[in-house]
Amino acid sequence: MTLISVLLPLAGLIAGAGAVAVSERLGQGQSWLTGQMPSAPVLLGGAIAGGAIGAISAFAAPTGTSVATAFLGWLLLTLGLIDFRVQILPNGLNLLVFLLGGGVVVVTKPDAWTGHVLGAIAGYATLRIVETLYRNIRGFDGLGRGDAKLLGALGIWVTWAGIPPVLLIASLSGICVVLISVAFRKERITSTTALAFGPWIALGGWITWLAGPVVSPVLLG
Repeated sequence: MTLISVLLPLAGLIAGAGAVAVSERLGQGQSWLTGQMPSAPVLLGGAIAGGAIGAISAFAAPTGTSVATAFLGWLLLTLGLIDFRVQILPNGLNLLVFLLGGGVVVVTKPDAWTGHVLGAIAGYATLRIVETLYRNIRGFDGLGRGDAKLLGALGIWVTWAGIPPVLLIASLSGICVVLISVAFRKERITSTTALAFGPWIALGGWITWLAGPVVSPVLLG
């Protein structure tokens, strides 16, 4: 057991609780920094999620990227929770995901930067095109611009080849949640129902980054 394997889960407890606190405050229309703290059970849930991200990063991250992978996971957790609560993916957090990924590429894969830059371009362009087509066909927005920015930011982590697995995992996850919501909560979902896609893009991005060499061949055949 290394020092990193101990410190990352502990740091994750704080990061996860902070992610929940920020999202809950924004969801209640309060300042993300000085608003009221969420209840203890909500904070505990966030802390457990953050700790799990830290533990997984310590043992399953690509070689030499444990700390960066944990920070990516905590950023994505925060983005996903905020999008779930207020359906916004803050530009600043998306930018942090992008810059952190760029730093990882420079340090660990300096000779493979082309594929990672193409991943960022492909990720953003894919959902930007979908957003535009949907608006032109249906007459209203179906995707937020933040979704495209998040996928672009993740693209620099997973390269252009990782974009399809990210989208497939995100789509399947989102569909499963909608089906469960309809089945157990008896909610009526229509074409105009607002649903957050950011949490599932975040989930797909982190899984693909962790297990890209395994996930990509399995999902894409």
